[in-house]
Amino acid sequence: MGINDIQKRRDEMPTGSGDSREIFLKDGDNAFMIPVGTGDDGDPYLADFEMYNYQVGTGWGNVLVDPDVDASGVPDGIKPRAKWGLWGYCLDVLHSDKRKDEWTEMTDRAGRTVFREKVNDFRFITMGFGQSSVYWNMLVGIYMNGSLNNNVISFSRTGKGMNDTSYNVIKTEREDTIPEEKLAEIEAGDVPSVRGFLKERYGNNTVLPETASISTEEVESLPW
Repeated sequence: MGINDIQKRRDEMPTGSGDSREIFLKDGDNAFMIPVGTGDDGDPYLADFEMYNYQVGTGWGNVLVDPDVDASGVPDGIKPRAKWGLWGYCLDVLHSDKRKDEWTEMTDRAGRTVFREKVNDFRFITMGFGQSSVYWNMLVGIYMNGSLNNNVISFSRTGKGMNDTSYNVIKTEREDTIPEEKLAEIEAGDVPSVRGFLKERYGNNTVLPETASISTEEVESLPW
C-alpha cells in the first residue's frame, strides 16, 4: 500500500475530539525487525486498516473492517480503531523479565538486565497511530531517509495500562540483513500481504485471550 497512500488518507481524515507470527509487546519489550517492504506506493507488506476491538469475557473480540467481513456480531456502540501494521524479519526481542528458560540474559546499552528471545523469522506487528499520529510519524521519519527494508527498526513498549502505555519506533544502528533463504521465501509468496493476513486472522470474529504475545506469552493489554 505504501507510505504515501496511508499518509494521504491520514491527511484527509477530520481532526478533533490468533496467529503465532503476530507480535504483541509487553511492558519493557523491544522487538528488532527488518521490514519486508520498502514503504513505497503499492507495498503489500505495509497497510493501514480499521479494527473493532471489544471485550469478550476475559478476552478480546477482534473484527476487521472489510467489505468481505461480517461485522454483525460486533456489539452496538463499538467504534473501529485505525491502526497500521507491517511484516518484518524479526531478529530478536528483548524482554524485561524472563518468561522462558531459553531466553538468554544480557545487558542492554542502557546497562539494564534484559532477556533475549531469538526469533530469526517473519513476524507481523500492529500499532495504533497514536495521538496526533505520533507512532505513525516515527515510521514516516525513517522512510523519509530511505526505504524501510534497509533498516533494523526497534519497536518498543513502556507501560502496562491504557493510560500509561507508550511506544517507540526507532531506526537502530544494527546492520543485520535478511538471510538469503528468507528472501527466497518472500519471493515465493510465503509472506502474505497485510490485508490477506488480517482477513484470514480477523475476518471471523477472532477472540484473543486477555493476555497474548509473540509466542502466546501473557500481555496486559492489546497494542491499540
